Amino acid sequence: MTGESAPPSAAPVASRLDQGQSKPKFLSQTPLPVLQGLPLYALIDPFLGEPHLLAGASTSATDLDDLQAARRSAWKRAVWVARDPSPRVEADRMPYVVQLEGADDPLVELLVQGAAMEAQQASETSIGKLGIGALIETPLDGQRLMQRIEQMTTVMVRGRPRYLRLADPRVFELLVHLLSARHLAEWLGPVGRWHLRLRNGTWGCCLGLADDAFLSTEAELYGRRQRVEELLTKPARLLLSVEQEARLLDGEAVSLTLAVLQRELADVPDHAHEAAWTACEQAAAVGLTDLNDRVSYAWRAALGRPVNGTTRGREAIDAAKRNPGSLEERLWELDADSQQGTSSDDARA
Repeated sequence: MTGESAPPSAAPVASRLDQGQSKPKFLSQTPLPVLQGLPLYALIDPFLGEPHLLAGASTSATDLDDLQAARRSAWKRAVWVARDPSPRVEADRMPYVVQLEGADDPLVELLVQGAAMEAQQASETSIGKLGIGALIETPLDGQRLMQRIEQMTTVMVRGRPRYLRLADPRVFELLVHLLSARHLAEWLGPVGRWHLRLRNGTWGCCLGLADDAFLSTEAELYGRRQRVEELLTKPARLLLSVEQEARLLDGEAVSLTLAVLQRELADVPDHAHEAAWTACEQAAAVGLTDLNDRVSYAWRAALGRPVNGTTRGREAIDAAKRNPGSLEERLWELDADSQQGTSSDDARA
């Protein structure tokens, strides 16, 4: 299942990216992924368990080889997994890729439907299991794609290596809003097109420097192969500025804030990410250190309801500093009192 094919673009990839350096932008946001004909793979994140599509087919595996055999049997497709797991992540929870049989593969429709179902369940239950990470179009074969993704899962933050769970679409969406289009494309490098389901329900597409979906002549294709080989020699680790490192460390608080905003607004506009980051920074600035307290402060601030704007709000913040984890309950009482006061005013009017 794909959207209608986009018309070929005459502008080279580099010039298209240069237009969006100041603000991170997806190449497109469409109801369905718009696929262009490059070899296609699904990126799966089993960090919290296999996607529902596998229905427990791999639960009896005893080691990684056995698990991979079970996955191949369940998907009925070739499967590649990271062979050098992170010290912080077990091998069976590392991401893997499934080779698809092009845009018309029946699995594409099932994956798109499965991603929507997972997102709905995560929103309704607040349990964040999103196993279907992305659809990836790339000139790389499955093994080299998996090797590239494996390298991309490590990022240096304040001098220490950290595991970057980029197969989770929420994490990757945060990265898109953290980086410029140029920075993102250089990091993706030989990966052609990375399609992911966004929080707002659309499918976003990000370009790597190897995006050549519209090449046709033998000379152009040969040139792409040479460029892909060159890109594979460049480092795959993401390099961040000090400010970007700080924002990445705030990623969990920002993600939880966005989840609340999604429930409150029934949508997540592009500017919500910047608003959530700014609000989380404000929560830290007023002295809140507990994660739940920061989220309670941040989602209200992002909606234009700053907690420290009233005396009772400031008192609630001070109380939460003494008793971490209590801010939401205190603010809920304030919200209820405020709503009751508004209703009384309406009745008198």
